[in-house]
Amino acid sequence: MEAFIKDPNSIKDYTWDWTSDLGGDTVLAAQVTASPSDLTISAPTITSTHVSVNISGGVLGVKYRVTCRVSTNNSRTFDKLITILCQEE
Repeated sequence: MEAFIKDPNSIKDYTWDWTSDLGGDTVLAAQVTASPSDLTISAPTITSTHVSVNISGGVLGVKYRVTCRVSTNNSRTFDKLITILCQEE
């Protein structure tokens, strides 16, 4: 699991690389969610092997669990989790 630091006033890009997980599949759909839900997450941009979003907001001192869930062309589902700690940069 990767960990990141984000200032609550910044907007940052985050990308998940699914290449090693897909085994020849391609990403067809993606959903990115955060817990707690104080972050603002853009609609995902999807390529055959990557998912990217912009994330803004957050509360100082809060650690967020952000999950990217993808569905593939062969009806498989994968999840990857990152953590984001909101603090001033």
